[in-house]
Amino acid sequence: RLVNNLTLGTNFSFDASYNYAISNRLIIKCSLFASAHLNGFDVIHFYSDIAQTFSDGVVRNIDIIRCGVETSADVTWSRLLSSSFYASYCASRYTDNAIVETYADTDNRLISISESLMRGRNTGTPELALYGNLKFRMSGWSATLALGYSANRFVTPSFVRRTVNALTHTSSEESREGLLAQQRLGDIFNGELSVSKYWRLDSCSLRVSVDIRNLFGQQAIYSGYEQNRILRHEVMGRGYLSPMDNRITYNYPRTFRLNLSIWF
Repeated sequence: RLVNNLTLGTNFSFDASYNYAISNRLIIKCSLFASAHLNGFDVIHFYSDIAQTFSDGVVRNIDIIRCGVETSADVTWSRLLSSSFYASYCASRYTDNAIVETYADTDNRLISISESLMRGRNTGTPELALYGNLKFRMSGWSATLALGYSANRFVTPSFVRRTVNALTHTSSEESREGLLAQQRLGDIFNGELSVSKYWRLDSCSLRVSVDIRNLFGQQAIYSGYEQNRILRHEVMGRGYLSPMDNRITYNYPRTFRLNLSIWF
């Protein structure tokens, strides 16, 4: 079916930066940024547990505001050693409730038009990110040790399970809060190590490198999103609703990679 009443979205953005350099040995950049994405629009496909049918959804009035600060620094310690550092904080929030129109997938009949309580929810973007590395170069050898940290992470929220249409079917405050809650993910601390050697031969060049990802072997959740499904339960003759478990992706374990490159 064609989507009715299409409207234009509105985007605003602002960025202010300041650069500071000391004889090319230290370069620092600081930035403030803000953006607003208003009156957004999306089309989703899901199984509606309330109507018990496969459905197509039109989501309107998606308003997102992001703002934050970031800073980076490039440091030359000596002829052989250098480093890069990065830090950022970004608050990304839905600033208004969305509207979800649900249509039956079989005959396109309108099932419901319902407000989705998205105001104040995190969009799923990590809020805090830190990164730093140390690089070594000498006589064709190069090595890089990098460390990264990410915090204040949440799963990507679902419009469907926060609709008023779904919340009116809850039988308790606990069931309602379960549909409105947004899972926070644990912090991630990662490390990577890369060592390579470069040779320049008569008619070609050769480079061999070894990379180690997830240096510390941390088992952590990489990302996740909320499913649109809502489960129905009945205990002692009393029914209640709960969200289906979030879809979670874990990071890879410690991974080794060997690369061989030849240029002719």
